[in-house]
Amino acid sequence: MTAMTFMRHSSALSLALVASFLVLSTIMPIHVEASSGDLDSGFGVGGKVITHVGFGDRVETLAIQRDGKIIAAGQSGSRGIYDAADFALARYNTDGSLDKSFGSDGIVRTDFFGDEDHISSIALQSDGKIVAVGQARQGADIYFGVARYNTDGNLDGTFGTGGKLITFFAGHGDNAHAVVIQPDGKILVGGSAIVISKTLPGEFTFGFALARYNQDGSFDTEFGERGKVTSEFDGICTRLVLQADGKVIAGGTITTRETNSDFALARYNADGSLDAAFGNGGKVTTDFNKWADFLSGLALQADGKIVVAGDVDPPDPLHNDSQPCVARYNPDGSLDSTFGNRGTVIDGNFIAARAIALQDNGKIIVAGLGSIQKGDGDFALARYMANGNVDTSFGNGGMITTGFLGSDDAFALALLSDGRIVAAGATYGPAFFSGFALARYNNADDRFDLHLQGENNSCLLRLNSTTGEYLFTDCESGFTLAGKGTLRVRRCKINLEDNGPDFSLSVKVKSCALTAKISLEVHSQSKTFVIRDSDITDALAPCS
Repeated sequence: MTAMTFMRHSSALSLALVASFLVLSTIMPIHVEASSGDLDSGFGVGGKVITHVGFGDRVETLAIQRDGKIIAAGQSGSRGIYDAADFALARYNTDGSLDKSFGSDGIVRTDFFGDEDHISSIALQSDGKIVAVGQARQGADIYFGVARYNTDGNLDGTFGTGGKLITFFAGHGDNAHAVVIQPDGKILVGGSAIVISKTLPGEFTFGFALARYNQDGSFDTEFGERGKVTSEFDGICTRLVLQADGKVIAGGTITTRETNSDFALARYNADGSLDAAFGNGGKVTTDFNKWADFLSGLALQADGKIVVAGDVDPPDPLHNDSQPCVARYNPDGSLDSTFGNRGTVIDGNFIAARAIALQDNGKIIVAGLGSIQKGDGDFALARYMANGNVDTSFGNGGMITTGFLGSDDAFALALLSDGRIVAAGATYGPAFFSGFALARYNNADDRFDLHLQGENNSCLLRLNSTTGEYLFTDCESGFTLAGKGTLRVRRCKINLEDNGPDFSLSVKVKSCALTAKISLEVHSQSKTFVIRDSDITDALAPCS
């Protein structure tokens, strides 16, 4: 047997790792992955897809099926005037081509009353059916519009009336913006309704409004007042997340006399009542610069902390553009002082954050509108570390921009199971008019939060301590082994086991003692790699 020993010491963080490898004599070719944030050339044309549906096409929301197909939903007009918009959905194969088995050649359009309808949010049921919510308009009356589709894109006749239903609170300004599916199959929808203002006496304003439905579309009378809830928040609920205990967090924007508009959160118990243990009587508001602030994204970490994104006006909004903002709250609604500047990060690299997604390793991705040049904008994405710092390993110093036809804006964001990023929104060009715009970005190297580097980058082990994925590469010989093992974590101990027909892998890490032991046996051959005292980082390329 041959042995190679690599020695390297890190003053900041080091793990002593011992590896015993029996390696195949036929060396496998090394696969060098694209950098995190690069457009994925395997999707559409150079990583981008444009779908012309009608007029005023715009993607507002995304959902990823278990088979990796992408559903994009929003609006499209049937005439040259946008007040004739319909619910619009498109489903894409993993290569970005339209899935012809869905709807009419991959596209579905649904009209309610012949007026302006649009989808704001979709969710997938456990059986694969698609629930879409948004606005349904009939003249001056605006309602919650809800539709459910079978997996082939046809309306589900067992839901509501022919697959559709409307819900009204005041009937003149109701609008559904968010939907989540509970584990019991009930459908919770959040949005806005016209209410008498609690903070602006004598005035009518928008207020948070929620409705919960049974699986057939009937109201769940155990929720709120016969299935509906309105809250004493003068604003619009735009996002919902469901906690494991059945409580739901609603995020949106409220209006005030003193500060124009602020970020707003409310937490509800399973019966629709406000949770008094959250914030001030169930509600939390955050102002930034005494000007307009708009919350657009909401996500829930595994530890119960709440991450939101949106855009805020600077202290001098007359002479400066708005800026994207990310804030993190503790489970009780207080700002998390360990994140950014006392709980918030305001980054001036682009104009507005529209959507948010959380990676398994705690990093935060936001998508929105990039800086406008000559009246046109681009998709913009940024990534932040778990502490709020900009992740400079992503794109160009932490940010990427993507242009389509000229005037582009991203409104939706999703992560595939392998970590790749999908952003979607709208694009407009004078010759092409409008279209659904989607882009997919590589992000594979960010699956791993522990990177072990040998001397001169000759040997590298990458490990995801949350999912159990791993990748070992010997850069000198080109040998590589990748897989996903069974992970057991108990306090400071991380154990990973994986067995194949010709190999067995065991990883034992004691994070408190900064020691570890790794052994891999490839049963048909006899070579050994030994690694000791190697650097561990949270971002490292496979080979230099």
